[in-house]
Amino acid sequence: MSDPFRLAILQLLREGELCVCEIMTAFDKPQSSTSHHLSILKRASLVKERKDGKWSRYRLSEGAVIEMMNLARLLTGD
Repeated sequence: MSDPFRLAILQLLREGELCVCEIMTAFDKPQSSTSHHLSILKRASLVKERKDGKWSRYRLSEGAVIEMMNLARLLTGD
C-alpha cells in the first residue's frame, strides 16, 4: 500500500466508480500499469471490480474507507 500510484487511485475512487480507461487518463499512465495496480488493490480488498460489457469498472470496497482512515492515523501518528 505504500505505492504513491495506488494511494492516488484510492483517492480518485472516492469520487465514485470509474473504468480503467478513466483512471489511466487521470494519471497519464499506461493501461498495463494501471491494471496491475488495480489488481493489487483488488487482492487487498480495497477495491471492487464490476464488468460492464468489455470494460472493467472499479469502486472502493465498503471496508476501504475504514482502511484509509486507519492508514491516515498511522501516517500522522494520531
